[in-house]
Amino acid sequence: MVERLVYCGVKRMRSSINNIFSVPIYQSPFGHVEIIREEINKAIEQSDFKNEWQPDNDTATTTYVPNKETNVIEKFDMSIFKKGLMYHCYEYLKQTQQPFVDNTLQVDASWINIFSTKELIGYHEHGYQPNMISGVYYHEAPENCGDIIFKSSNPYTVSFPHPSPLYNNLFKIKAIQGNILLFPSWILHKVEPNKSENQRSSLSFNVTFDYTYYSRNENE
Repeated sequence: MVERLVYCGVKRMRSSINNIFSVPIYQSPFGHVEIIREEINKAIEQSDFKNEWQPDNDTATTTYVPNKETNVIEKFDMSIFKKGLMYHCYEYLKQTQQPFVDNTLQVDASWINIFSTKELIGYHEHGYQPNMISGVYYHEAPENCGDIIFKSSNPYTVSFPHPSPLYNNLFKIKAIQGNILLFPSWILHKVEPNKSENQRSSLSFNVTFDYTYYSRNENE
């Protein structure tokens, strides 16, 4: 112990820790909330909500249908929402300095989730495509309706370092009505139980795009 104290007492020694490999999570007010509310309400009124995707993992109902194309944005011609979604995806890609082709962004899939009191969605991801953005728009988000929790794929929870105030493999973001979140499709996430007495509803989606090197390869 004496040797350690003497060694650490050398004044000219400096050390630092580099926290690396960050995951970009985009969060922003969506804009044009009143117009978008009309588009989503119309889709909700005309859709069937079931719990057939992962009934052992989820209790919320959804328009998502396993093994079938699901795209409520296109089905119900949600043009204002789609325009806003493309804007935010464009901003996300620009802010993360991704080499993408502007006019290649398109909605690959979209679905609506409804959470009654105590309902939730367990851990899942949206796929492992290198050119896919996933996200959620909070249509109805009363207080205590269930936040989204992201889980790191880093195995340090069973290795070094263990979770601490500085290092944690979980990151929670509050569900705020009218906000949009964008994130890499591969990251695990879940939705906490709705602890309010009111309905929570959200629109989830996957958006694909082309990298600039895709276009170069096609022209060669």
